[in-house]
Amino acid sequence: KMTRLKQAKEEADREIAQYRAHMDAEFQKKIAE
Repeated sequence: KMTRLKQAKEEADREIAQYRAHMDAEFQKKIAE
């Protein structure tokens, strides 16, 4: 049961990291213009 919870947490962390990287890229693009 704990492993499933840990797996879900790791998945969420990965999604958050992707989201932050995407927002960062958009922000850099805005500055570059």
